[in-house]
Amino acid sequence: MSGGFGDPLAIDCRLAGIAQPVGSFAAHGATTTAPRAGMPSVLASAAPHHVTMQPFPHLIDRNALPAGLYGRLHDLFPPEATILRGRRGVAENTVARLSAVKVVEDPSIASEWCEFFALHTSAAFWSEIVRVFGETIRATFPMLEERLGRPLGELQVGMRGADDEADVLLDCQFAINTPGMRASSVKTPHVDDRKTVFAGLYYLREPDDRSEGGDLELYRWARAPRLLRHRMILPGDVVRSRSVPYAANMLACFVNSRESVHGVSPRSLASKPRRYINLVAQLRFDAFTTPKVALPSRVVHCFQMRHVGRRRINGAGY
Repeated sequence: MSGGFGDPLAIDCRLAGIAQPVGSFAAHGATTTAPRAGMPSVLASAAPHHVTMQPFPHLIDRNALPAGLYGRLHDLFPPEATILRGRRGVAENTVARLSAVKVVEDPSIASEWCEFFALHTSAAFWSEIVRVFGETIRATFPMLEERLGRPLGELQVGMRGADDEADVLLDCQFAINTPGMRASSVKTPHVDDRKTVFAGLYYLREPDDRSEGGDLELYRWARAPRLLRHRMILPGDVVRSRSVPYAANMLACFVNSRESVHGVSPRSLASKPRRYINLVAQLRFDAFTTPKVALPSRVVHCFQMRHVGRRRINGAGY
C-alpha cells in the first residue's frame, strides 16, 4: 500500500467537521485535513453490479480492505474503555458506539483510524456511495432528488453532529457489543432510522474470538410492513433471507428503507467484544414512513413481542 501509514502527522484527529460539496475537502475557505489518496474506502473495489437486490438492495464484500491495511486497523482498534468513555450500565451483549464527532476530538485514537474516519465522513466517500448505490437510491426513493432540490452527486456533505445543516450527514462510529455469559441477540429484526438512506457494517473480529453467532441477518417481509416502537418488528412478520457471518474484514452495506429489515443472530457465550465500524448516511428529513402495528395486533401478538429486543447503553444511538 502507498500512503505511508503510521505517520503520526498524517492527520489531526481533532479536525473540524466542515460541510463539503462533493469533490472538496474544505468548503467556505476553511482548512480541513483530508485523507491521503493512499487509503482506500471500504467501497473502493465495489461497483454497481455487485449490489444484490433481494431481499433489499445490499452489497457484501468479504475482503473490503487490503490485508495489510486491515491488519493495522485491527491491531489499533481502541480498547473498550475508550469507546465506553465512562458510560455506566453496561450489560451483557450490549451495543456501545463512539461517533466521528467525538473520535476526531480524541488524541488517543491512532492516526490510521483518524484517517479512516476522515475519509468515511467526507464528500469523497459520499461520491463512492453515489457511484455504487446511486441508481438504487433513486429507484428506492424516486422523489428524493426533487425533495432535495439537486442531484445526489451535488449534495452538500457534512459530518453528523458537527454540521447538521448539510444536505447529507455522514457518520463513522466505533462500535462494540460487550461480552456475555449467555446466548442473546443484541438486536432482533428492525429497520434503521427513517432519515438514513445508506448504512454499512464493517467487521473487525479478533482471531481468538471463539464465540458463535453474532451474524447479520437479512429478512424479507411476509406481509405488508408494520413496525413497533423503535422500528422493531414482530418475528412472525418477516422471513430470514440471508445471513452474513461476523468475520474479519467483512463489509455489509445497504440502502435503508422500510424494506431493509435486518437483525443480529444470537451470540453464544463470548469473552471478546463483537467489534465493528458503523457507517451512516443520513438526511435532515425522513426518507420514508413506517406504518405501525395497531394496538389490537399488539395484544394478539403479545407472546411474539416478548422476543423483540434491542440492547444498548445510553448515548449509543446510531
